Amino acid sequence: MYKMNVKFTKLHELAIIPEYSHEDDSGFDFRTIEACEVEYGKITLVRTGLSVEMPHIPHGTMGHQTIPFNLTMELQLRAKSGLAAKQGIALVNGIGTIDFGYRGEILGALTRTVPGSYIFEEGEKFCQGVFAPVFSKRALNFVEVDADELSHTSRSDGGFGSTGTQ
Repeated sequence: MYKMNVKFTKLHELAIIPEYSHEDDSGFDFRTIEACEVEYGKITLVRTGLSVEMPHIPHGTMGHQTIPFNLTMELQLRAKSGLAAKQGIALVNGIGTIDFGYRGEILGALTRTVPGSYIFEEGEKFCQGVFAPVFSKRALNFVEVDADELSHTSRSDGGFGSTGTQ
């Protein structure tokens, strides 16, 4: 089986390279390099002490044919479900995106959605990372067209609430 290499650099001596807990997990945990307090309604930048280089995905396979996708990757930062459910810890932007070309420190912007504060200890898990293939400027051109040039769909312009709740 082919595996791609993801390169992590420790920018701080206490940084911990993440690992998957289970073979089929999509997410892996990031740990903080320092104790910090996350307060209700305030934003705290939590440090990992890590930077990353993600692999470029030059092509893909469809049946027996190789297709040039020109995909890149992004690293998504997501809340840990236990911290969210039990402590109200959330990423301020919902899902944080670490772009393919970013080489700075990976930070999580956290807040607490319930009154009070939560203190992370040094080395504690605070968010999850998930790698996802994405199309970037390398693969997509944006073209301006008139509204009548867009194809018709069954949804059309039905937006917020258009599918109901039942």
